[in-house]
Amino acid sequence: DRLDYFKEYQFKRKAGMGLHPGRSVGRQGEIASLNLLPKSVLVNNADNDILWNGKKVEVKTSNLTNFRVGYKDKTYNYNRWHFHTKRQAGRADYFLFVCLSKNNIGSVKNGVDIKIERTYFVPGKYIGKKRGITIRENSNYLSQFILKRGVN
Repeated sequence: DRLDYFKEYQFKRKAGMGLHPGRSVGRQGEIASLNLLPKSVLVNNADNDILWNGKKVEVKTSNLTNFRVGYKDKTYNYNRWHFHTKRQAGRADYFLFVCLSKNNIGSVKNGVDIKIERTYFVPGKYIGKKRGITIRENSNYLSQFILKRGVN
């Protein structure tokens, strides 16, 4: 029944397993980030996901989604990536935002099908105590932090 499903989900979530361990978008972003940051180690504790050169790195992954907003009798559509940062704000030295392509939704399987459109490597002090970060597909927001290849 539905209540049992949510109790099982809550139990697995606390154990870090999820209902589909190894297939979630966030987990795939963490695995992909190991290739982006040489000599990084996946630790997955409550404060951060990766240790890289002694620094705590929180990996956030998002699919490209269409967002619609109404303003003054007009409707505006745009594509965006959204990342929740509230829980880790102030605890991580860096945030690695992994932006997946729109075609990625529902196709993530063991890291094989993951299609990364962009990555941003942002110092934690820049994020501060923000609850979340939204990046539009064709904006220059955070462009100074775009990670083109692995960081040494």
